[in-house]
Amino acid sequence: MILLVTGALWADRGRHDPVAGYGVIPQPGEASAVLESGLDAGDPALNFRLLDTDGEIVELSSLRGRPALIHFWTTWCLDCAVDLPVLQELAVQYGEGIEVIGIAVGEPAGRIEAAAGRHGARYRMLLDRDEEVSRAYGVTTYPVTYVIDADGVIVGIQVGPVAADELRNQVETVIGDG
Repeated sequence: MILLVTGALWADRGRHDPVAGYGVIPQPGEASAVLESGLDAGDPALNFRLLDTDGEIVELSSLRGRPALIHFWTTWCLDCAVDLPVLQELAVQYGEGIEVIGIAVGEPAGRIEAAAGRHGARYRMLLDRDEEVSRAYGVTTYPVTYVIDADGVIVGIQVGPVAADELRNQVETVIGDG
């Protein structure tokens, strides 16, 4: 058992350390990021830069021109675990039409990869280790899902377990507009 724990900690080494320049950042062409206490439908999505579980940098503004579905979650949240396969189905169903992104809050990459694997979630997972992005988005409970159009505007927010039909309708709306 001790060997397993030691091995898991070694495999996850350094992949959860905060890195300068990550978190909420200004939109391209702006001098500063406006931090909100929460966002509503119709608001522009706050730009951020986070690492994914493979160590690649992902910046939200780089997705402009393509709708996105962003799902804030944790491994200890039972509703979040139920949502992962539903979001994977949407990622497969809509393919290149929408970018599905999980943002794992406050946890190391290894734990996120294991949970995503158990639930068949193969879409990109980002790491919000210091919880800056989730706080800026006003996330206080899990899960929370944002649907963002191709122009970077929030068109829908679901707090709690995803309502698959409602989410599918929102995705189809933003894909049709994109």
